[in-house]
Amino acid sequence: MDYDYPAAFEKLQTAEESENASALYLLGLCFYDGKGTEKDAAKGAALLTKAAELDSINAKYSLAEAYRTGAGVEADSEKADELYKTFLTEAESAEPADTPEYGRMLYNITYCYIYGHGTKADTANAAKYAKMALDSGNVGVLNTYSLAAGYESGK
Repeated sequence: MDYDYPAAFEKLQTAEESENASALYLLGLCFYDGKGTEKDAAKGAALLTKAAELDSINAKYSLAEAYRTGAGVEADSEKADELYKTFLTEAESAEPADTPEYGRMLYNITYCYIYGHGTKADTANAAKYAKMALDSGNVGVLNTYSLAAGYESGK
């Protein structure tokens, strides 16, 4: 599927001054990943921080990734672990209707369980959440589901 990232970025730019956590999260990802604009991981991380402060669950995950890798922020494994734990606690109790980007959130939970971010690695839970992500329409998780299912079955 092709996305028009420049058009999306243009529409999202008004979000920078808003209190819309979902829009700030998406705008932060545009800057962080260089989608539709020049890559600016520091600006992306700042917008993800604002979105996380406004309770965007997925922004907390993305910010944890930033602290784990040191992209856009100074690497800090303790801060990353704290954010992963907060993300998992909130995400596992979230309802689809209350959570924009629900399929993406399920995908992110899957990764936490595969790699032990904020929790111990747990392939059964990884496979469970990957299947939920697939069922929600997130086909991007397909390879992750295969990986988790393979680990679960011992292959």
